[in-house]
Amino acid sequence: MRDHSALPVDSAAQPPPSRWRDLVGEGLLSATAGLCLVEMTAGLQTLLVATVLPRAVRDIGGIQLYGLVFSGYMLAGIVSIPASGADADRHGPARPLFLYSGYFLVGTVLAALAPSMPLLVVARLIQGYGGGAMYSLAYGIVPRLYPAQLRPKMLALLSGVWVVTGLLGPPFGALLASTVGWRWALAVAIPTLLLGYGVLAARVRHVSPENSNRRQGLSPAVMLMVGSAVFLAGLSIGGWGWVAALAGMGVALPAVNLLIPPEMRRGLVGTALVLSFGLNMSFFTADSFLPLMLTSVRGTSLVVAGAAVTAGAISWFPGSLWQQWVAERVSVRRQALISCSVLLAAEVTVAAAIVGIPLWLVFLGAIAEGLAMGVAFNLVLLMAMETSGGHGVSTLTSTRFLVGRLGLVLGTGLAGVSVAAGSRGGAALTVGIAGAMGIAIVGARVALLAAWRMACVPLTSFPWTSATSSGCAKRRTAWIASSISRLTCRPWRGRLQCRRATSPAASRLRSARARTAIS
Repeated sequence: MRDHSALPVDSAAQPPPSRWRDLVGEGLLSATAGLCLVEMTAGLQTLLVATVLPRAVRDIGGIQLYGLVFSGYMLAGIVSIPASGADADRHGPARPLFLYSGYFLVGTVLAALAPSMPLLVVARLIQGYGGGAMYSLAYGIVPRLYPAQLRPKMLALLSGVWVVTGLLGPPFGALLASTVGWRWALAVAIPTLLLGYGVLAARVRHVSPENSNRRQGLSPAVMLMVGSAVFLAGLSIGGWGWVAALAGMGVALPAVNLLIPPEMRRGLVGTALVLSFGLNMSFFTADSFLPLMLTSVRGTSLVVAGAAVTAGAISWFPGSLWQQWVAERVSVRRQALISCSVLLAAEVTVAAAIVGIPLWLVFLGAIAEGLAMGVAFNLVLLMAMETSGGHGVSTLTSTRFLVGRLGLVLGTGLAGVSVAAGSRGGAALTVGIAGAMGIAIVGARVALLAAWRMACVPLTSFPWTSATSSGCAKRRTAWIASSISRLTCRPWRGRLQCRRATSPAASRLRSARARTAIS
């Protein structure tokens, strides 16, 4: 007998299945090309800076400011991302795209010309201010131009562009740094930026505003950036630094309340934001400290450690492909639960490298991390592309990127604090790295809890999926009842006992027990 509780409750006609060639049809060719070039620009600046920065330090010095080159870029984006989303909703995406692309261009030029490390850090702040907003705006453009059934494929394509950039960018940057110089490697992103902006701007200049009343000042975002930086700095210095950490938290938390409206913190949108926070905190923390763990604790070469990171990056794309393939078949809750469960298991496996598990298992865990993120990352983006509570998609998308960036900054920052505290306290480096991996596991658990919470929220039928929720309580009641049925009717029992266990009276009793268990 079929279980009708598992059937979709929405029987409305579903949109026709999407095809890959639709991404370049019906006037979408220029938008697809422009978004891919913006994605390539973001990948180039991230990967090339990490590749050539050691060579730059040998040239201009400033090793003590090495970490600020990366953290400054991320923190500056916290300021620009919320303002760019609100600006796009009020004026359309063309104006903020021009403004923040200009900031990114100026920052890139200054970084390539920087004569000292302090000026390079300043250039990266300008670059991050423009780059964080530009990247968020690009993803906010997707729901404005692409029909709902094409969005999963477009996100999968952008993930593929990032993977290709990750494979080709670092070797190309190393080649430039060793031949014509590291400054030319930093300038590689300029041509792709100009070309991508030119192609994309021509397509979005006629996109109309969504919410002309939405305004977002810079003060709360600046408060959040300063509070986050003071919080992490206070924890890093030790001693009485905890006072500064508390002060930073006191500044950051009110700013979060100002940047994220109350209606965004509830229901499905709020659950999706928590999911985004946990995913970024987990994956990027583990990804950042995996090479240190393999080289320092396991004694592997840097090549082996880099191969593990590359394996995780490459597997992101197959995860995205799987997500777009099942988007029209598997419910949102099931995709979230599967991907977050795999992510948690993968993080535990990677962290187990500390206790000496075989390296092939560590590589398997890294691959599973990328697969899980490929599914969950796109899923959260798709959820952010559905308007909610009078907010435009640009505001929702920028809020998702803001919360995700906070998870990344907090996760990697706390992991760095753990490593520094272990070294400062005289403990082995293994203890500090174990703490860093523990933070990544905590992030995965937060994401899994958010996914479970999402499973209990009644979901309307998203335009890009045909599977919907029929109520959390009914699903759990049916599951518990079927479990009791399996337990009371075993192969070794007699036929009469099995018949009694599956009789209508027994079914009513099992349903009553299931409702009691839920309550």
